[in-house]
Amino acid sequence: MSEEGVILDIRDLHVRYKLGPYTIYAVNGVSLKVHEGETLGLVGESGCGKSTCVLAIMRLLPSNGYVERGQIIFKGEDLLKVPEVRMRKILWSGISMIFQGSMNSLNPVFKVGDQVAEPLIYHEGISKEEAYEIVRELFLEVGLDPARMNDYPHQLSGGMKQRAVIAMSIALNPSLLIADEPTTALDVTIQAQILDLLKKLQRRYGMAMIYVSHDLACVAEMSDNVVVMYAGYAVEKGDVVSIYKHPVHPYTKGLIAAVPSHTKIGEGKIAAIPGFPPDLRFPINHCPFVERCPVAKDICREKLPEYHVIDGRVVFCHFAEDLADVDPFSLWGEYWEKVEFGGTES
Repeated sequence: MSEEGVILDIRDLHVRYKLGPYTIYAVNGVSLKVHEGETLGLVGESGCGKSTCVLAIMRLLPSNGYVERGQIIFKGEDLLKVPEVRMRKILWSGISMIFQGSMNSLNPVFKVGDQVAEPLIYHEGISKEEAYEIVRELFLEVGLDPARMNDYPHQLSGGMKQRAVIAMSIALNPSLLIADEPTTALDVTIQAQILDLLKKLQRRYGMAMIYVSHDLACVAEMSDNVVVMYAGYAVEKGDVVSIYKHPVHPYTKGLIAAVPSHTKIGEGKIAAIPGFPPDLRFPINHCPFVERCPVAKDICREKLPEYHVIDGRVVFCHFAEDLADVDPFSLWGEYWEKVEFGGTES
């Protein structure tokens, strides 16, 4: 590895999609590092490039997607350059993934046990009987009755399907687990169980993890460090406590201010970010957040910001130093909206 303890090092990643006559600029110059045993949270609104980043890591972009430039260094190997045969060996044994909508990724015509056993048979070259013994242990590990190995996916509840997919993802003890919104479509009780399970498995197996979500609460609970994405850019990077307690970028401040807070309930107000993200069919040559930012100035419309280091965080903003101590609710106070708390509108 290029740096002690760094298991994954993404450098200046640019990912594009071809959509008819257009090029979609989905990921723009993202750089990040994941250390051994660490959980890195990727957070941002839908369409900001989170899933595209992790699919690029796995080299599983759809047919119209491609990496324009950049490096994805995993344990000293650039995954964008390794042969396909080598990449197939890295997947599941080195890097595994819980896909977004993973409950629907199980094949409906095969038994669940067969599907969890498949990567073991392929990678380890063991018999089906030996693989099934391991699957039984995995099912117990994730809180599933081994008798469910003979069930088909439609016979399992949503939470049970998710546990089966998690069993598959840890079957080969990977060094890095990517969880792309693993609690989508689950109710809050099952969601909490799945998050607790992931944390328990991470501690037991010593895995690093990339946790992808637009849910700020889940990211705060799961992550050691956080990357906030917007319009394909990593606009703020830092440790989870600093990001949540003292955000710097106006977008991060807006996300924090938009979370219902017990200190604001009496005022009956919650912040909202106006407008819409930029059209990614066209290259962005200025601050991507300029049209929605409450402190935008002429320079924001003229050129892209540079990255600034503020109190250990990396911030993609022209005015990062000026905004470091500005309270999120003060910055976004003009955009507060009245909402109802407990049935009473203030």
